[in-house]
Amino acid sequence: MPIYLRLVQAQRHDGVTAIVALSEVRNLYPDFNFSEFLGDGAHDNNPTYDLLQAWNIKAIIPLNKKNIGNFKYNLPIKVDDKGVPICIGEIPMVYDYYDKIRHRIKWRCPYIKGKIKSCSCKEQCSPSAYGRTIYTKPKWDIRIFTAVPRGSKKWHVEMNKRTSSERVNKRILNDYNMEEAHARGKMRWSWWTAVHSINIHLDARIKVSKFNIITVLDKLILKTA
Repeated sequence: MPIYLRLVQAQRHDGVTAIVALSEVRNLYPDFNFSEFLGDGAHDNNPTYDLLQAWNIKAIIPLNKKNIGNFKYNLPIKVDDKGVPICIGEIPMVYDYYDKIRHRIKWRCPYIKGKIKSCSCKEQCSPSAYGRTIYTKPKWDIRIFTAVPRGSKKWHVEMNKRTSSERVNKRILNDYNMEEAHARGKMRWSWWTAVHSINIHLDARIKVSKFNIITVLDKLILKTA
């Protein structure tokens, strides 16, 4: 459900609009804890990551195809385009968890974690039953080593939530015929957008409450009969 909407000119870059909107919504809801930012490739730039980190917001942003492989600094270990460490067997390692205290991400052996059936480098890599462990640190390159690693299960779960914004756009533009509106001027567009957003909230409440007007009418008919 939408809690904040902003109309902007089409020529403004999405990356700029998102930061302005996020700043305004944080001021509008000071008691809210905005823990994650879900964006598309248009927001894949270092200033955005730096700002989100300063606001203690986790970035869930896919790498822009034009920027894949571009690292801010030379990395101390070998990683793929998503920032996942590559073991000596040339296999991506498996995300384990993010250490909030030490600000680092733990990765484990793909063979030990059951991602591959065999590994010819096992003894050479680590004879331990726990397998080789590697840590990456966001401070190396905040854009590449995000707190929620790209490609991890959690990353995909969180990113899938972004479709809610597209559904809101679809409801406002198509279901409530905003695209066919004859309103002119930003104030009128803002007014009708707010009205449609209220309707979306009401629709959600009705769905949760399982309200059915037919059931209500049937009960009224039985009372009057």
